[in-house]
Amino acid sequence: MEKESHLLELARYVVLNPVRAGVVKHPREYPWSSYCATAGHEAPTPFLTVEWILSQFDGNLKRARAVYRRFVMEGLGVGVWDEIKGGILLGTEEFVARMGPMLRESEPDFDIRRAERFADRPALVDIFAEIGSDRRLRNLGIYEAAYEYGYTLTAISKHVGLHPSTLSRIVKRVGEDLETQGKV
Repeated sequence: MEKESHLLELARYVVLNPVRAGVVKHPREYPWSSYCATAGHEAPTPFLTVEWILSQFDGNLKRARAVYRRFVMEGLGVGVWDEIKGGILLGTEEFVARMGPMLRESEPDFDIRRAERFADRPALVDIFAEIGSDRRLRNLGIYEAAYEYGYTLTAISKHVGLHPSTLSRIVKRVGEDLETQGKV
């Protein structure tokens, strides 16, 4: 996550989960949440720190709690998942571009899902945007989408309208050509 504003959105999202799930009608009714302590309805347990979140709303504790309560309730219609890239990154495009390479190491960590390792990859529509009817550029785009950005052949197939087995041959041929040219 890039900045504090994203953390506030996630903190709000988490305390509203029981409400969204229909378990309770209001977040103060859910006993295992930090909402009541942060909102000032009860004292925080010793391991819970609420000061930082409250300080984001106001320097005065009483006003901060009131603003926090209002902020949480305004979040009922806010969905943070639409903003998350690759299932794990929350921030600007520049942030995603900086973090993405860190997710792709020379030895893939299979505990990190493919979509998460390639969180900063361009959309297929962007990869193929300037290609037009040039077959050579299309084939390079197919290779790039599969090899550089980790798209599955099935996903590429749906986008370009070619069978996955055809795409497999294209990726292999382009890879061999690039290797012969010393570009890989």
